[in-house]
Amino acid sequence: MVGRALRPIDEARRALGVPAMARALRMRGIDLHLRAGGSASADADTASWVRLHHRLSESSGYFFADNVISNESDYLAPAPALAALPPGLAYLGVGPEQSLSYVGIARSARAFVVDVRRDNARLHFLYRALFDAAESRSEWLALLLGRPYDRATDPGAGATIDEVLAHATRAAASSRAFRAAEERVARDLGRFPGLLLPGDRARVRRIHRWFFEHQLDLTFQVRGPRLRVYPTLRGQLGVRAPSGEPMSFLASETAFRHVQAMQRASRLVPVVGDLAGDFAVRATGEALHRSGERLGALYVSNVEQYLFERGVFRRWIANLRTLPFHPEAVILRAYPEAEDGRPAPEAPRTLAGQVRRSAAIAARALFSPTGKQVHVMPTIAHRLGPFLERADRYRTFRALVTDEDVRWR
Repeated sequence: MVGRALRPIDEARRALGVPAMARALRMRGIDLHLRAGGSASADADTASWVRLHHRLSESSGYFFADNVISNESDYLAPAPALAALPPGLAYLGVGPEQSLSYVGIARSARAFVVDVRRDNARLHFLYRALFDAAESRSEWLALLLGRPYDRATDPGAGATIDEVLAHATRAAASSRAFRAAEERVARDLGRFPGLLLPGDRARVRRIHRWFFEHQLDLTFQVRGPRLRVYPTLRGQLGVRAPSGEPMSFLASETAFRHVQAMQRASRLVPVVGDLAGDFAVRATGEALHRSGERLGALYVSNVEQYLFERGVFRRWIANLRTLPFHPEAVILRAYPEAEDGRPAPEAPRTLAGQVRRSAAIAARALFSPTGKQVHVMPTIAHRLGPFLERADRYRTFRALVTDEDVRWR
């Protein structure tokens, strides 16, 4: 509702060219920052990765939660659609570790993780440092959690996800081990002059500390009262695809090595941007056009739900149509599930309606046997081409996610 109320102001700003002027000023500051940071002295791949991150990014936006891990309980449901793609295509997605698993399954050649929050880019800076430092899946997880790592007893390439989790957590977490992991992350990020903006280093440390403080019990971080039960990090790393096989990026040695190779080759680029914004998505598309790459997979979670609520869904579609995509490309979406198993109703458009919905959720949490609702967030795959042909018909998010004619089968 607030987004729709501010829409006339936003349109007036756009008509006056305010966003373009603000971006020009921001990029001037970024150029000064890169020169001051000594980016010219870095190797070509490093300098290109740092510059691409900054040149594709917008200023950070607001989101109501600090989702350092995914809240989608069945995010591997679309694994067959990703595995069916020709290898070597590009990937564009949002969010935290979920995109790493999708990149591994799709065997993507390059990936852009575009999210409105700069904290999401900072999280992926942390992941980049861990992939640079770790020599195995178990070591990667031990570094993330701030636990001692024993190379001599590493379960190796053939280990199951349960064996990886068990080995990485066999020694207790300690402040000493976490400080050592922090230092390794800081040293690695120091290899990328100009990457970190003011405030980034402290936020990367804070995000890393969330993993240390909560360990494998870490969940989606909601600001305010927690009225739902969210999946844990342990559960998300061990989640299974429809085949019954665990397929997270840490469950599969093949997926882990693929993602690690991409990270070390600077082929996964964190981008700060609004999907319906004026710049980030289109600039990413231009980068793909220049390199002759085509998009195979997009992952947008339930971001389109908020774009409908803000009245800017059409802007997202206009941005999406500028991207070069493969004929077999798929778009992955998630949606909040109602009690009947169907997508939840559209958000109320009045303040009174929003208050009633919040009160109903709180009441169910108060009177349910467990005290909280289990959060259910199914993930589905749609065929991108047929979706774009029909995109102008959709008037609600619910109509979009329930359209069986564009489902991947």
